[in-house]
Amino acid sequence: MTDDLENLINSFGGDKVEALKFLNEQILREQEIYWQRFSSFAGLNAGTLVLATSNSISDHRLIIGVGICLSILWAYIQIISLRYADRAKPMYHDLRRIMGIKFAAPKSKLSSFIYKAQFLSSTDAGILCTMLVFCLWLIAFFEP
Repeated sequence: MTDDLENLINSFGGDKVEALKFLNEQILREQEIYWQRFSSFAGLNAGTLVLATSNSISDHRLIIGVGICLSILWAYIQIISLRYADRAKPMYHDLRRIMGIKFAAPKSKLSSFIYKAQFLSSTDAGILCTMLVFCLWLIAFFEP
């Protein structure tokens, strides 16, 4: 048990259940905020893409440049946001193991495979998506 986890449990008078509830609430709140930010920037990028492909705009490179800047800002904010989301996860899982609480494996074969591999979380996939959008903007910018 880490010192941070021990201090957290002690702050709840030694009640591990309350500490686990607190950590779970922190994770859920940060995940919710993470995806709200993701949705906002996805919408901004989609709107910029519509402008970039519009026939009423004469300088598409300027709009594409705005898209590049938006996607860089999006990736940066998502990475920072992911740090906040991942703050409580290690303590949560350590406390869950200490308390003997086990998660059941997913039922479907695909989700079971991904669950066992544990190579990409949904928030990691969100970061990957922002990087792909950035690459698409770059391709559009350098396209003749």
